[in-house]
Order: sequence, then structure tokens, then C-alpha cells
Amino acid sequence: MPDRSAETRAFLMTLARNLRAARLRLGLPVEDRAFLAEVDVLVIQAVERGEGDAIDLATLGHLAWALGVTPDACSRSRADRPCAGTP
Repeated sequence: MPDRSAETRAFLMTLARNLRAARLRLGLPVEDRAFLAEVDVLVIQAVERGEGDAIDLATLGHLAWALGVTPDACSRSRADRPCAGTP
């Protein structure tokens, strides 16, 4: 049986990397993204560090929407097409 905790950690780190990269591509400071997504700055910082207890599906939806992407796009590995955000 595969190690679910390792899989979960890998998923959270992919999500964190993609969400942060999309935010940076758009030139959004954490504070602006927090305002657009209607979540606390501390939540965004925790998500971008890959801390799983900081995110649920609703929060992921808000964060992705603020970047103009889908939650699914932000969960893909680099081998796939990571979320890009809209310029």
C-alpha cells in the first residue's frame, strides 16, 4: 500500500508551488491576493508553504479564482500544465 502521507505532502507542495508561481507571475503581493480571494494573509502564506491544515476546497476555490485559474490547474505537477494565471 502506498504511503498516503507522502502522497498528500507531495500534492500540497505541488499546489503550494503552483499557487505561489501564479501569484508572482501576476505580480500580486500576498496582501492583494488575500483581498481578492477574501482570505487572511496568514492563510495564503501557510498554503504557499504547503501546510495542509490551512486549506480546504472552498479556500482553494477562492485562491484559484483570485488568480483567474481553476483549482484543478493549480494541483497539476510541472510535467502537466501548472496554473499560469491570466496577465
